[in-house]
Amino acid sequence: MVGLLQADKITDGNDEDLRSKVTSKEFKMYIDRWILREIIGSLSTRERITDSFIIDISDASLADASFFNWFRKLLTGLDSKNLGKFIMLEINKEHLETLGKQASALISYFRKTHDFSFVMGNVANAEDIITFSNQFQFDFIRCNSNIIIELQGISVAGYKVAENDKNATQSRLDLLKSNHIRFIADDISDATTLTDAISIGTEYAMGEFIGEPVTQLDDMTNIESFEIV
Repeated sequence: MVGLLQADKITDGNDEDLRSKVTSKEFKMYIDRWILREIIGSLSTRERITDSFIIDISDASLADASFFNWFRKLLTGLDSKNLGKFIMLEINKEHLETLGKQASALISYFRKTHDFSFVMGNVANAEDIITFSNQFQFDFIRCNSNIIIELQGISVAGYKVAENDKNATQSRLDLLKSNHIRFIADDISDATTLTDAISIGTEYAMGEFIGEPVTQLDDMTNIESFEIV
């Protein structure tokens, strides 16, 4: 038997029951709100903030008409803290296909009012980035470093690297960066992968080589942060 923590109680059930509950719309919405409350609550009490957080927003929350107002109320009175500066909200690429209108409204409002940054996640290929970066104003793209390499090799017709070089065309990666989009390589497993990520101009790195996962928000023992410059 296994236990599942819900909003108001612990329920028992078998593995199949547990799987159905943790993938349910209600549970995903509860987890999103719990994470946002915990992180925003923790950051609001700190005198000095040195950490940044990526928080995934599920399709259930994007589709929930009450989520937008709930999130606004959660931030009431915290304008002076400018907590959005330290929080990146991640939206799954697949959710953009079905919940584009909701995602666009979320990105536009919370960037403008609270300075949140937004990450496009679960990117499968370079074409995903090209398609959705033209439709949504993302600040970061989180993907495998091989996809960033692929973008570097895609030239953009009509865009020149330098006016005096008629033969040199700008890469798709260059064009995205010129639009203030930064990249997070999330597959850094060793020093070689990190070196490769640096060489292609990746700004941020994640993965086993950078630091181990933690189970508590205030446990920073095994976390290292690298901004690649």
